[in-house]
Parts: sequence; C-alpha cells; structure tokens
Amino acid sequence: MVAEHWALLRMLIVAIVLGLALIKVFRPKGHSTLAATIGLSFPLGMGVIGLTCQVLGWVDVALNLKNIMIALSAVLAFLLAAGIFRQKLECQSPSSCDFQKRPLRGGDFSSWQGWQKVLFIAMGSYLVYQFYFIVGITFVLPIGVYDALVITALKSKVFFYDAAIDALKFLPLPSYPLMVPFEMFWVAVNAGHWDDTLVNVVFPLTYLSFTLFQYWFMRERFGILWALACCALTVSSAFYSYHAAITYQDFTLMFFNVAAQMLMVMCYRRRDMGLLPLAGLCVGMGVFVKLEGTIYFIINAIMCLYLLSFMPWLSWAKRVRAFFVFLIPGASIYTFHALFVASQGFEQAEGRYTFKGDLHLMERMGTLITNYAHSFFLCNNWTMLWTILIVGLFAFGGKAFKDFEARFYGLIITLTIAMFLAVDILTNNYISNHTVLTRVTLHFYPILPIFIVLIHADFSVGKRK
Repeated sequence: MVAEHWALLRMLIVAIVLGLALIKVFRPKGHSTLAATIGLSFPLGMGVIGLTCQVLGWVDVALNLKNIMIALSAVLAFLLAAGIFRQKLECQSPSSCDFQKRPLRGGDFSSWQGWQKVLFIAMGSYLVYQFYFIVGITFVLPIGVYDALVITALKSKVFFYDAAIDALKFLPLPSYPLMVPFEMFWVAVNAGHWDDTLVNVVFPLTYLSFTLFQYWFMRERFGILWALACCALTVSSAFYSYHAAITYQDFTLMFFNVAAQMLMVMCYRRRDMGLLPLAGLCVGMGVFVKLEGTIYFIINAIMCLYLLSFMPWLSWAKRVRAFFVFLIPGASIYTFHALFVASQGFEQAEGRYTFKGDLHLMERMGTLITNYAHSFFLCNNWTMLWTILIVGLFAFGGKAFKDFEARFYGLIITLTIAMFLAVDILTNNYISNHTVLTRVTLHFYPILPIFIVLIHADFSVGKRK
C-alpha cells in the first residue's frame, strides 16, 4: 500500500513539474495564484507525458518506467533551458510584467458579515463533498462503460503489458488521439501493475484541477463568493460529476477547451498577451485528446480572431503575430498525430468526417434542433442552468451584451452549436442520439455557469462596473 501511494505521488509530482516548466516557457513572467498554476500544470504535464510516450512508442523504444523517466528528464531539461532563455529575452509585453492586482471584490473573510461567512462555508463544504463523492466512485467502480473500454482502457492496458504500441493496429479505432490512454498507462507504469480502479485516478485529479482553475478565473473579477457560486453551479450537474469519475475522454477535452477560452478572456482583462500562447497550448492539447479537439481548434481560432479585433492598443502587425503564435501549438500537435496515423497506415479519423455535399442532408436539421433542445432543456443532466441562462438573457441581456466577456461567452456557445450542426449536416458523422449530444455539450458546459454568474453578479444582483 505504501509503495502504491508513493507511485501515485511520483506520478503526480512528475506531471506537475513538467506542466510548471511548460507554463514557464510560454509565460516566463506570469502573475497567477498557486491554485491557478497547479490547476493548469497537472493536465498540461500529463499531455507532455502522453506525447513523450507516443514518440517513444513510434520509434520502437520499450515503454518501461526507466526509459520514460529518462526521456521525460531530457524533456524537462529542454523546457527549463527554454524557460530561462525566454525569461532572459524578456519578450513578454510590458502590460504583463507590470500587472497590478486589483482589490478583491467583496473583501475577504475577515471583513464579511455573518451571512457571507455562512455562504462561504456552505458552498465550500458542498465542493469538498462533491470531490469526495467523485473520488469514492473512482476507487469503487472499475471501468465498465463501452467507450471507456474500447477507446481508452483497452489500448492503455495493451500498451502496459506489451511495453509497446505495436498492437495498436489490431485494436478498435487505432487512429484516435492517445492522450487519455497514455494518462492511464502512466499511472499503471508508476504503480508497477494494472488496476482497473487505480488507473482512473487521473480523472478526479483533472476535475480538481479544473475547479481550482475556474475558481481563480472567477475570483479575480467577481470575488470569492461569486467564484465559489460558479464552481458550485458547475459541479451541480450530475452528468459533469459522473464524467469526472469514468474513463471517458470528454472531461479532459472539456478542461483544455474551456481553460483555453478562460485564458483568452484573462488576456483581454489584463491586456496580458503572454496568456494567449498558453491558451493556444491548451487548444493544442485538446487536439491530442479526442477527434473533436480539431473542431475546437477551429472554433477557438475564430474566438482568438474575435478577441484580437477588440484589442485596439495592439498594432495590426502584433495582432497577426499573436494569432499565428496562438495557432502554432494546435497545428503542431495535429500535424504530429496526422503523421503518426499516416505512418501506421490508419484511416484518418476512422472516416467519420467525410464530406457528403448532399443538400438532402438538410432534412436532418429538424431532428438535430429537436435533439439539442431536448438535451439542453428536457433532461436532468444540466439541472436548470440552460433555463436560468435564457431567463437571465431575456431579463438583462440588453445591458449584459455591452460587456465584452458576455459577448465572448455568447459567441462561444453559438459558434459551438453551429459548428456541430454543420458537421452533422454536411458529413457522415451524424449525431442523432441524446447521449452523444450531451457529451458534446459537456465540452463547453462550464461556460454556462460562468455566463450566469456574470449576468447576475454585474447586471442583476450586483452593480455593473
């Protein structure tokens, strides 16, 4: 048992250290809280580990702990050297180096009234309970859902016992991105054995990472209580919590997609252009998680263009440069995986996104809109959040949409739904059932509570700044 605990600790430390080094490369003079840095570093570090393992497997190096640790040590040394070099260049914009923290909205615990302290304790206790519940599910229930078995766990288990990826061509859906299978593989390699419950530990850790990161993001603008309220609304979804405890790729993709969008908003808030390449890195990691990551790469590229169009303090040359810097990580990871798939002779994306170009497919539109409406409003997966958002927009949307962040969140939701409708109508990837639609919704779901809190904190209960 002690050895197993040490293995988990080593797995966690290596991922966090690699993530911290990677963040330092992209943002050498950043100003963030410990919660935000740790929250972002663990998933990024796991991405680095996954990419490293795929490279080793591709060049036929045995995937054992010794070889992986040697390779990761070399990667860490490179990242540290690159981070030091970046810091010496001082290539961050002046605004990021001179960032001044604003006074905390609503004050801190010592200045609160009694009801505020009660709210703080109640919401904090609820978040702790939810995390405890998810950890309990993770370590009690073994892997038992179809996609988890076929797409992730089976590959991970074969990689572990073979110490190679040669058998990938015999496994289902071999062209799918491999980050999540390599996350589970990394846990098993550190533990020294395969355990159907232990390998799931990465999912509650990703859940905790996102909660910390979301709290930091909301706290900076709205204060402690509204930040806790946002986190509590987010975890109130049973579907969200369920996916944080099972071996699906959707929760990990959600982390990188929404984290990238939050970083873009922070870039606007702070006028800190150092956050934009970090957002691009998160988008790139999303490409390594799931096929839909490529769709979010396109969506977030459009969102980046929208963001840059509202930055008049930057010259057009700097905006163009910032946009291409944002694109580089995602394009690089997509190219890497595409080359790997081609070298193995696999069919790209398993032929799922073949363009049909048949106008008769527009007949799908009615079914799709009905299914989306059912998924948003008539199932219990999202509690009442979609309804609360719509009511809030009807009541306060006129004032809210004068705020850049409100427009940004509204465009994310609209663009994501429109993009998937287009994919469903124009390709053979027809999503006609509520289960898959709900998983797609999960990828951007945390934007809902963020949007709701913005409307009610600044335009309903609170005063607009």
